[in-house]
Amino acid sequence: MTTPNAINRPGKHLPGKHLPGTGDDFVPNEVIVRGRTAADGPEPSQDTVFGCAASGFPALDARVVEGRPPAAGMPGRPSWTAKRGGSPEERLDVPHARPVEGLSGGRVRNSPQESGSGRPAAELARRTPHPMRSGQAWPDGPVRAARGTVAG
Repeated sequence: MTTPNAINRPGKHLPGKHLPGTGDDFVPNEVIVRGRTAADGPEPSQDTVFGCAASGFPALDARVVEGRPPAAGMPGRPSWTAKRGGSPEERLDVPHARPVEGLSGGRVRNSPQESGSGRPAAELARRTPHPMRSGQAWPDGPVRAARGTVAG
């Protein structure tokens, strides 16, 4: 069973320029955790503003644009966007989606996805190894939060 791509679902808060393959960078990832339910993770509230450190970028102010909690047969789907203005070399738009889906056998699928537009995102996409594809830290953060543990 696969979670539908959260960014590419109609009626969501992410504009077409951020559909997979249309921005300057797009990275999905997935972690499946046992011994948890989809309701165990903290769910952000609509319009909450918080600091978001996207991989390879300085911390940006992010705003929650969707905070739907999981329901029977439907994954929870928090999503947020972080933007930075400035010159064309500095501008950055980084939407995130983090579908959380309850699975059979007391397991949870956490499928974070990040899209990026702007010159910094295009430069990140050309890096080898790509920080979002080579590390596990960014999907592990929500898993640690659900377990109530601190990053170490």
